[in-house]
Amino acid sequence: MACFFGFGSLVNTATHRYQPVTAAKVDGWRRIWVNNKCYEHAFLSVEPDESSAIQGLMAQVPEDDWQELDTREVGYLRRVLTPQEWMTQAHCSDAPAALITSAPTNDTQMYVLQNGEYAQAAKPILWSYLETVLFGYYQWFGPEGVDNFIQSTGAWTSVLDDRSQPIYPRYVPAEGDAAEIIAHKISNLSQTV
Repeated sequence: MACFFGFGSLVNTATHRYQPVTAAKVDGWRRIWVNNKCYEHAFLSVEPDESSAIQGLMAQVPEDDWQELDTREVGYLRRVLTPQEWMTQAHCSDAPAALITSAPTNDTQMYVLQNGEYAQAAKPILWSYLETVLFGYYQWFGPEGVDNFIQSTGAWTSVLDDRSQPIYPRYVPAEGDAAEIIAHKISNLSQTV
């Protein structure tokens, strides 16, 4: 059974159909904002960093069919994670036992950008994308997860407020208490435009 580790919009389960899912962590990597020629805005990737760990989500890839995810994640390549790099948060009471016990350690993968650079203001972060990501982190890890995401992610740049006409195609507006918390956090980022 193949699984992916999501560290951005894939943490928000409203953006995909993959089940079962569980909270997970990857050691030795750091989440960063990047630009490349595939997109006109900044998006998330990862880079090796032995002193860092990334919270995220692990989900099963049905019938080991990566085609749909590969199409969604254009500009990225899949990287197989070693058993030493990842772990599910099995001690969480809501972690699906089937996913934890049956995931082969040689087929857990994450998407990594191969060509690009740290994000620049010319290609800003979309509010619609960032809100979708942070709402996923809020749902899985609470307000602390939102703070952890912001603090543990590098290469921040300006944020374009596109909420009135969302550019990100899988935009999932935050709801309930999360809406105010996330809007406040994004507004407090120093370079919101």
